[in-house]
Amino acid sequence: MRKTKDKGLGLFATKGIEVGAVVIRFEGEVMPHSQCPEEEDPYMLLLSGGYGVIPRNESRFVNHSCDPNCEVFGKYLVATKEIRTGEELTFDYCLLDEGDNYEWKDSWTFECKCGSPRCRKAVDGFLYKPRCKGEAAQS
Repeated sequence: MRKTKDKGLGLFATKGIEVGAVVIRFEGEVMPHSQCPEEEDPYMLLLSGGYGVIPRNESRFVNHSCDPNCEVFGKYLVATKEIRTGEELTFDYCLLDEGDNYEWKDSWTFECKCGSPRCRKAVDGFLYKPRCKGEAAQS
């Protein structure tokens, strides 16, 4: 974990990571999103079925990117690209499993600073991906 150019703290690879490798587990109490304390809401990782987890480990510092190198599967961050030593670990905060029914909150919206050529300029709504077979809501 270290300071980024303009996004605060970020999490960086300490060694090369292969595609498909579990990078980190989001540690913390799983709870219904409706019971999340207001001050923690921006940090809650939304899971399937109306649940979420407030990260209590280094996973809390994984930043957003519109062209990420990781994706969330349950409570796990998994590499979707080869990641080099020293590269920042990122995932798309907007990406949710198809079929999840969350409403975007205006308080979650912020200017994107990922710097990717694919940058959408703002984190301001959900994008949906097909759910993986066998993926559990609280795995």
